[in-house]
Amino acid sequence: MMLKIGLAVAAGMCVASSLNAAVLDCTYKTNEKSFITDRYIFAYEAGDPAAAVIDGYIKYKAGKPLDAKLETRGDKLVFSWKIPVKDMYNNIATMYYRNIIDPKTMTAKMTAMAAGVPGEAINFTASGKCEVIDEKTGKTKKSKTK
Repeated sequence: MMLKIGLAVAAGMCVASSLNAAVLDCTYKTNEKSFITDRYIFAYEAGDPAAAVIDGYIKYKAGKPLDAKLETRGDKLVFSWKIPVKDMYNNIATMYYRNIIDPKTMTAKMTAMAAGVPGEAINFTASGKCEVIDEKTGKTKKSKTK
């Protein structure tokens, strides 16, 4: 991946090493039965379709951020990625995630859809708010994304 971002997630701190990069810390309203967790961190470089995403489940399963695809649709940022999961009946599925962020309002809408579980339609949605993380301090910035 050509993404020049070193992402560290420890004690809630995120750091991006490139000045052309952005790190977004997004929180969502969700419930305990959802495959969408309450916090995701996205890292990307302006103009690069490669990105990274991590949450508690990804950290538990993969131990590191997953590769994500970044698209710009109009004035929105669209991140997409997938991860294998087990449902409540222990069936293995692939969850396909899509997160749409409006950089003007810093609001987000996430969807997660399962594939590979016969006879089940597993779809989740959540809305949330994102903050830009300062590359140098690891703290929230007041400015918008690039």
